[in-house]
Order: sequence, then structure tokens, then C-alpha cells
Amino acid sequence: MNIFPPNMLRRLQNLKNLQKSGCNLVEEVFEVRGTNVDEICDKGSTQLRHLTLINLPKLKHVWTSDLEAILTFQNLCQVYISKCKTLKSLFPVSVAKSLEQLESLFINDCGSMEEIIALEEGLETTTKFVFPRITFLSLELLPKLKCFYPGKHTSEWPLLKSLTIRKCNKVKIIASNELSFPNTDELGHHVSIQQPLFLIEKDTLPNLKELNLDWNETMNQTNGRLFGEFFCKLEVLSLYGKDDKLIAVPSVFLEGLRYLKSLSVTNLFFDNEGQYAGTFERLTELKLYRMPKLMLLWKENPEQGRAFQNLGILRVIKCGRLKNLVPSSMHFRNLYSLSVVKCHGLISFATSSTVKSLVQLKQLYIFDCKRMREIVTNEGEGEAGDEICFNQLEDLYLNDLPSLRSFHLGNRTIKFPSLEDLCVTGCPEMKIFSNGVLSMPKLKKIGLDENKWWLERRELLPEEDVNSAIKRFWEENYDPCVQQLFTEKTDASTSEAGEKNGVDNLEDDLKED
Repeated sequence: MNIFPPNMLRRLQNLKNLQKSGCNLVEEVFEVRGTNVDEICDKGSTQLRHLTLINLPKLKHVWTSDLEAILTFQNLCQVYISKCKTLKSLFPVSVAKSLEQLESLFINDCGSMEEIIALEEGLETTTKFVFPRITFLSLELLPKLKCFYPGKHTSEWPLLKSLTIRKCNKVKIIASNELSFPNTDELGHHVSIQQPLFLIEKDTLPNLKELNLDWNETMNQTNGRLFGEFFCKLEVLSLYGKDDKLIAVPSVFLEGLRYLKSLSVTNLFFDNEGQYAGTFERLTELKLYRMPKLMLLWKENPEQGRAFQNLGILRVIKCGRLKNLVPSSMHFRNLYSLSVVKCHGLISFATSSTVKSLVQLKQLYIFDCKRMREIVTNEGEGEAGDEICFNQLEDLYLNDLPSLRSFHLGNRTIKFPSLEDLCVTGCPEMKIFSNGVLSMPKLKKIGLDENKWWLERRELLPEEDVNSAIKRFWEENYDPCVQQLFTEKTDASTSEAGEKNGVDNLEDDLKED
């Protein structure tokens, strides 16, 4: 079944928007067959601007043959293809060459797709594809995709700003045209040499600002040090490793990315841990997710301390071996939002001296860190010292911290002049917020509960501070005998777990949800 047989092509010329989804019968969209097609439809371009095809499980072709002599699609602006599991290619050569107005191309979850542009038989010369206006290209969940075009070709993307390539395991994502690829497999059998998706030349992607990429062994083989040279204008970079295997990213890959503003790394580790901080002079956002080998974010030295001075957002999630989050040599003068989740190697968030550098911190979220005993520690500094002050902090959320006994176990004065929202949930060992003098002049309500994630705020009573509110919460909700029994059980469980594991090992971290 097709959507547009030849006798409907004349009507198609005025169609601007085509959407089709959830049909089990469609095998092709534009049927162009027969010797009299050019008689049925006047030669020319269509007005089609938006093409959306979703969940067409039997779709084999969008165009059944080359349309160069019949129709062109030079007005096409947006193409969205998803869940077409039998589709092996998208464009014929002539259609691809006519996409002068194409601005975005999204292809997702097409299990049989092997190439974006179908091979044109008999074409021996190098084909050049130019996409002068495309700014967004996303290729995701295409497990059989091998290349952009299987024949000899070059491509140019002068305005491309955002590129996403995820779950396309057979694609040699990026490679220099100077590199050679092996023509034998692991068993020594001959295999055909596959072209990379993009041939790396300095002018291939001159305006690329955002790159979302699966990192695999091929990246290391294709010499990661070239990336900084060819993608020096990158501002947003997201790297993803494999779910079942840890892969090292060469630190040299990051060299040269001087304009990088946002970096997200998932399930990878760098081969020279903590030594790459000097690259990120302009970095404003850093997200680290599932890095089970990571023990240090950065190493202690004054030179690297200046590298993150523009960082505004820091997210650290599922880094089970991380020991130190905010070292004393680092200066986070612009950090305003910090989240720490499932980092079971952390016993504290920061020392009282390193807190002084967090002068702009407005949001602090610490969730599900099983071994964290206090947020700010005096460890190595003694009891004497200045007061602890979070001048700009407005939101403080502490959730599911079973070992947390206090925000600060010392006796220092702690001030939160701007704090307006405080939530403490799932912290059964926290009977007091702090032993020292506590100042929170703007705080009128507090969220307290054992298990609830989203909870109603409790009004602070007149002359009541947070310490008193926590004490009142325990008195109102728990019998003293039950409290003691629960505390002993928690202590025993925590001690046993600590003796057995010390800190979450690599396998445990990978298995976490």
C-alpha cells in the first residue's frame, strides 16, 4: 500500500505538511513508477515543507525510485522519521541533492536502516552532498546504520549547530580522512572498508556548537586528539559510554575545546583522572553521571583551581567511589546550583574552609548518599575557626541520607541569611541540624518527613529554630523506645555494610537504578 500513487502526484505539488503514523499497511509514501509518470505530473518542485512518519512498521521506501526527472523536494524544511522498523534508507540521491531548504533531520528507532541516502547504482565518481541550511541533525537507535551514503562521497554542513548520534553502534562516528581502517575482522576475515559518517576536514562542520555522542573503542582508534582541532567551536558536549562496559576517554580529546560551556559525561572515565581541568576556562555547566571509577574530580593544585571559576551548575550522580567533591584549591566563585546523588563514597560534602569559595551558591541538593555523615566537616581543621556562612543559599534539600547525623557536627556558628526553603527527608539519624549557633532569618517553613519526597512545609513556631523544629518532629511522630530500636538497627546495618564493602564497588555502582 502507498499513500501517493502516480495519479495523485499533481495534487502533491501543493501539499505543505504531511504526517502519517500508526498504520500497519503502508509500504511506501511516494510511488513513482511507470513510463507515463511524467505525463501525469508536470515536472517541477513540490511545496512540501514538513514530513513526519511515525510507527509505520511495514514502510520500505519513502520514495520508490529516483525522482530527478519528475519532482524535486527543494522546499522540504523538516523531516522526522521514527519507529519505521523495515526502512533501510531514507533518501534517493536526487532527493538528497535537492534539499536546499532542509533545516532539521531527525531519525529515531528504525531498526533496519543501513544508510541515510540509498546507493545509486553505476555511479563511480565521488558524490558531493551539500546541506546549506540544516542546523539540527539527530540519529538515534539505528543499530544497523553503517554510513551516511555507501558510495564515494563528501558532505558539507556549513550551518549545522547541533549533532546527535546515539545508539548507532555500527557507525564509525567521526574520523579523519587521513586515517585508515582495518579491512579484516578479529578472526582475520576480510571485511569491506567502511567510510565514517563524516570525513573530518576543517571546514566540514564549521559552526557546530552542540555534540551528543556515544563514545566507544572506535573513538580511541580514530585519534581523539583531533577533536579539539576540528570542533574547537563546540559549546555543549555530551559523551555517553556503554551500559555494559567501561571505556577510557583520552584526556587529549578535551584539549582545544576552549569555548566549551556545558559538559556531560555518562558511564565513562578519563585516562588521566583529574588532570583535564585546565581546559575548562569557560565551562558553566558540568554533569557527571555513572562514573564508577572516578575518585577525584580534579587534583589539588593552584593552576587547576582557576579553571572552574566560571562554573555555575554542577551535577554529580552515581559516582560511587568519589572521595572528595570540593577540594580546597578549587575556586567556585560563580557556582549557584549543585546536586549530588548516589555518591556513596562521600562522607561529607565539603570542609568549612572550602565552603568559603561557594559565595554564589543558591541551590544545594544532596540525595541518596548512604555514607554521608555531615554536610560540612571540620576534618583536618580543628574546632577553632571562623563561622560558616552560606550568604546566597536559598534552597537546601537533604533526602535519603541514612547516615547523616547533622549538617555540621562541630560547634561553629552557621549562617543562612537567604535560606527560604529547607527540606530534610529520609534522614533517620538527624536529631539536630547543628550544635552551634544557627541563623536562618528568612526561613518561615521547613519540610520534615521520614519518607515522602514531596511534603508539606511545617510552620516554624514563634521563637523556634530548625533544631527545635527537628526535635518537635521526632517527639510528635515517634515513640522514644521505637526511636532507640530503630537507631540501633540502623547503626548495626550501616556498620555491617561498611565492614563488608567500605564503599560501593564498581559492580554495585553499575547495577544501581
